[in-house]
Amino acid sequence: MRVMEIGVLSLFITGLFPGTSMAGKVVIVCDSAASYAGTTLNFLTWHDLITYREDTLLTVKVKEDGTFEGSFTLDETAKIFVRPGIYEAWFYAEPGKTYKIMLPPRKDKTMKDVLNPYFRPVTLQLGVIQAGEKNLNRQIAALEKIYSPYFYRHARKVFVDKRDTTLNRFIQSVRDTFADVDNPFFIDYLNARMAMLTVMNLPERATVLDEYRDFGERVLFHNPAYMELFNQIFNRYFNYLLHHKYKNRLIAALETTGYDSLIGIIKSDLALDYEDFVDMVALKGIYDAWYHNTFSHDKLMVLLERFIALDGNPEIKQMAMDIKRKFTWLQAGTRAPDFILPDLEGQKISLTGMQGKYVYLNFSSRLSYSSLREFPLLVKLQERYGNQLQIVTVALEDHPEILKSFVREKGYGWTFLICGDTCNLPGKYNVRVYPTYYLIDPEGKLVLSPAPAPTEDFESRFRRLLKKVRTEGVSIF
Repeated sequence: MRVMEIGVLSLFITGLFPGTSMAGKVVIVCDSAASYAGTTLNFLTWHDLITYREDTLLTVKVKEDGTFEGSFTLDETAKIFVRPGIYEAWFYAEPGKTYKIMLPPRKDKTMKDVLNPYFRPVTLQLGVIQAGEKNLNRQIAALEKIYSPYFYRHARKVFVDKRDTTLNRFIQSVRDTFADVDNPFFIDYLNARMAMLTVMNLPERATVLDEYRDFGERVLFHNPAYMELFNQIFNRYFNYLLHHKYKNRLIAALETTGYDSLIGIIKSDLALDYEDFVDMVALKGIYDAWYHNTFSHDKLMVLLERFIALDGNPEIKQMAMDIKRKFTWLQAGTRAPDFILPDLEGQKISLTGMQGKYVYLNFSSRLSYSSLREFPLLVKLQERYGNQLQIVTVALEDHPEILKSFVREKGYGWTFLICGDTCNLPGKYNVRVYPTYYLIDPEGKLVLSPAPAPTEDFESRFRRLLKKVRTEGVSIF
């Protein structure tokens, strides 16, 4: 998919914005989760749909009789998801409504699943009981059942034949099928899904005509279908501009971190004056440019700060802040994510409680050969630098007693913390392989992120750091 196919925005913008949303309490009830008794469930949503930052809306513990109930407040309709065991289950919640849900049969992750960097959860839609035929979740499920198979057939046909002559008939049949549905969120969702098919069918970027300039009253920040289409159309948008008539202007705007210049380029290219939409396109461009190393990170960060300083739409400001948070997450010099985990004796240990020494934090498992190979070298580091360096192993473990016996038998004298199959700390530290290491300074800030393993000459790096601190009183990083 190429960014050039922007003109089709008209197809899903028209009629996207009927009505407004009001905040309301959402209640979730379940009386059939006996297999989950005693487990804790977190119901989440996406904070924004560019970075896909997650927010926890509700945390509940399933009672022994398999029931639970909880509530949260939503400003507008949102996709809600929960990750019990191997599943990622979702449904759409509308403000002011109560949902009686049914969880899938319990199937916990194995430690093999937890350690597998390629593990993907089984995604499914949560059952919503007594919802009625016109319920939003049933309508979306019915649409996706029609749309998804056609989408993949359509994609293959466009790839081979360059065009799909069945598209218009399909779109009309879908619209006829759902002609009597009047839910505004669903209508927006349907329009975005049909526009995605049309985007794929265009051979090149279409001109945004005058009739398409009215993009409605707002951007659908939290409609996944809309934002999926937006992200697809504007994928690596700055890269597209670099290969067209705006190349020199774009380079100058980014080099001088000129917000007004960048916005002017986008307005000219899209022939649009709708500020929120143009700002969204700019933020998407900054986000993609960062991860593809298209421009200087320092320049992009300054430009992003200018978006954060704006007094405009708070959704745009918050999205800019989310992007900055993702850019700077786990960077050297930032504060390491805190945690509280049990040690081998069941005592709760926190990162903030370790301040005063450097912390060599590692995520490991006794089931990982690479982890076990590093442990003897950690023993030597403990012996040589124990006064200045505290070694902490976050152990991915579903049998704490086995780990406890293993550590005692080997005589490992540093701190081991237990992280079970529901522990989310590896995700906070962006752990993809085991072992993974970080070095944290005595004030709780990341120094080496990630840090080299003991087999990758960590000791010499740490010695240089200590020498630099002793002689100059500052970190080398």
